This record gives sequence, structure tokens and C-alpha cells, in this order.
Amino acid sequence: MSGSLAVGVFSDRALAPTGGLVDEEALDAALEALEFKGAFGSVATIPLFGGYDRLYAVGLGSEVDAELLRQAAGSLGATAKGQVSTTLHMVDVDGALT
Repeated sequence: MSGSLAVGVFSDRALAPTGGLVDEEALDAALEALEFKGAFGSVATIPLFGGYDRLYAVGLGSEVDAELLRQAAGSLGATAKGQVSTTLHMVDVDGALT
């Protein structure tokens, strides 16, 4: 693997679905070391993680709907460099795919 990957993180570091693309225990440890808690709109960058050049953790807050998911993706877009694959589409919210 190479390139960049973005995954969603709810409050208190609860991971959104990752599709098995990352080692979730290792990611939790990395996020803990960064003191990243998943606050809405926050983005943490972890270089050279799990075979990726960069992993972006995107804060989703405690609850997310389609509009908040869109805004969180916008926060990622403002931070990310280059092309990024994401698992944000796996977050189960009404209207997310419309």
C-alpha cells in the first residue's frame, strides 16, 4: 500500500468503519499518543502509518448526519495533500450517499 488514507473518528476515539484497511489497535495507540479525541472537524495527520504515506484521522464528533459528514470531509480537504482514499463513505448516516 501507499498513498494516503482518511478514516473517521467519533468522540472519545471511537473509530468509524475502516473496512479492515488499518490495524485499529495501532491506530488507537497512535491517536492516543497525539491526544486526538475525534472532536468534530479536527484532523490529525499520521505519517508513514500501516503502509500508507499518510493517514488522516477525521474528527466526526459524537453524532454525525449527512451535512456534518460533508463538513468533516471538507475539513479533510483543507488539510490533506494530494489524492486521498477514504472510508468516510462507510459511515452509516441517512442521506450520506446522495
